[in-house]
Amino acid sequence: NNKKPPLLPPPAMSSLPQREADELEWLLTALTPLLRDYEAENGDPDNVKVVEYHPPEELQTLFDFALRDHGTESPADIVRCVSETLKYSVRTAHPRFFDKLYAGTDPVGQIAELVTAVLNTNVHVYVVCPMFAVMEREILARTAALFGLAQADGSGFDGVMQAGGSFSNLSAFVVARNEMCPASRTHGVAGQRLVCFASAQAHYSIARAAMVCGLGLGEDVCVTVPASIQGCMDPEALDRALEKAKSEGKQPFFVNATAGTTVMGGFDDFQAIAAVCRKHKVWMHVDAALGGTVAFSPKLRHLLRGCEQADSLSWNPHKSLGTPIYSTVLLVRGHEGALERSNSSKAEYLFHARDDAAYNLGDKTLQCGRRADSFKLWLQWKRYGAAGFAQRIEHAYERAAQANDEVQRRFPRFLRVAQGMGTAVCFFFVPPQLQQAVAEFVRSKTAHAAGPAAAAAA
Repeated sequence: NNKKPPLLPPPAMSSLPQREADELEWLLTALTPLLRDYEAENGDPDNVKVVEYHPPEELQTLFDFALRDHGTESPADIVRCVSETLKYSVRTAHPRFFDKLYAGTDPVGQIAELVTAVLNTNVHVYVVCPMFAVMEREILARTAALFGLAQADGSGFDGVMQAGGSFSNLSAFVVARNEMCPASRTHGVAGQRLVCFASAQAHYSIARAAMVCGLGLGEDVCVTVPASIQGCMDPEALDRALEKAKSEGKQPFFVNATAGTTVMGGFDDFQAIAAVCRKHKVWMHVDAALGGTVAFSPKLRHLLRGCEQADSLSWNPHKSLGTPIYSTVLLVRGHEGALERSNSSKAEYLFHARDDAAYNLGDKTLQCGRRADSFKLWLQWKRYGAAGFAQRIEHAYERAAQANDEVQRRFPRFLRVAQGMGTAVCFFFVPPQLQQAVAEFVRSKTAHAAGPAAAAAA
């Protein structure tokens, strides 16, 4: 692309909006070929690294990070800064970028982010964000139906988009605390001995939520429930832990189940956990940040069976749909008005009694400033449809199955930890000097697990 950026007119010859429009055009013209080449280079993994890594001290000698009293006089310096930022940053869209539970973004999401920045509105009251408020409500309605949290007529749920999965889990925790223990919102939790439960492989944001909400940080207030090697919580152990807590005079109120654990990718038995939660009258939250996208797939949504019985659920599209970070949905089933009851501060200068007040989403969240994160997911959904999302997640699961098989094929050089339920493929590299010992150990464990019947058959 040899197109040159247009010349910027002298400042005195145009108004401020015109000058800003001209500079935007100049920057877009200059940066478009640069960004296009950057994206295309990810298709050459043998010759392009995931990152040109340098330690912090060395990186600061390669790039001018200093901020000065006077800015640059030329937008060309901005192009140079962007170019060098691309050069020294991690290529998350590179096919060899693994491990961090997200990857690069697609063009539709990227354009949505640009438009969001140009509009720069706050999604708290309808009058300043009419398009984005309606888009967010549409996303919430579609996802509530997808996860089975809405009634047949589309009612019976509430929801709001959040600033990431950890914040979404915190918000669910706050709502659960306030709904299950109403006095805690106004009088705090002192003397109530509230206790929550999460599996040994649950995300650390649950323990942090307990700390932020005044319960404390430790096993006494956030009880760890054993999980299988695949990452699944033991429902019977949960039942015993709840019984034990109540016998000690504690007040259980919140259980976190997981759809797609961080390390192993495990999906809990939501039906069994829901039964336990009903028995003990506690709030059931499903952290579906990683695994929730399987709801789009007829082939895979059985992994979520039972999550429709949850009181709340969080989901991160940015972990599996190429949506730019961050994009998170929080849904609440049945507890009408719970989000507002928990979070509203009745800020009269902002939230007014109007006909469009139902679209004032800011009173449902702990945030005041809210980005229009709905737009990127809405635009992607418009582009690909639910069927396109299903194809994407099914393809990811197929590739994960292939990787699992390849790890097994290369045993004992690689030792698979367990057959995964999601897209995580967990294995050890076994050094050559240990491979024979590891192979013998695995064979002995396999024979022991098979039992006498297998030995007799042999």
